Amino acid sequence: MTDALLAAHHATVGYDGHGVVHAVDVRVGPGDLLVLMGTNGSGKSTLLKTFAGLLPVVDGTAEVLGAAPGRRPADVAYLPQHPGSLDTLPLRVRDVVAMGRFANLGLLRRFGRDAQRIVADAMERTGADVC
Repeated sequence: MTDALLAAHHATVGYDGHGVVHAVDVRVGPGDLLVLMGTNGSGKSTLLKTFAGLLPVVDGTAEVLGAAPGRRPADVAYLPQHPGSLDTLPLRVRDVVAMGRFANLGLLRRFGRDAQRIVADAMERTGADVC
């Protein structure tokens, strides 16, 4: 589609083949800022889930980092505002940040010192280490 980090052309996103947000045209390049605004239920999260590869595009096209959404899981992360595990699985900030390393670790590998250092560095750079 383009050399954009994130792009959509006449994309319709939704659930079970039924569109919720229609005719999205967007191109986000390096250094660009994208703000999604809308009322509750207007489709902001649905659009983000589509770009994360969690929902298929209903119509039109979408790309993330030059590939179809969901094709580059080591390079893209989606963190919902209200995860389903919130009530049953208490998580610390460090636990959530560490989830960003899961794609690099693989299915059976455990966190080593390098992964712990990467998480600590990320938390320090973003100011999340004070939580």
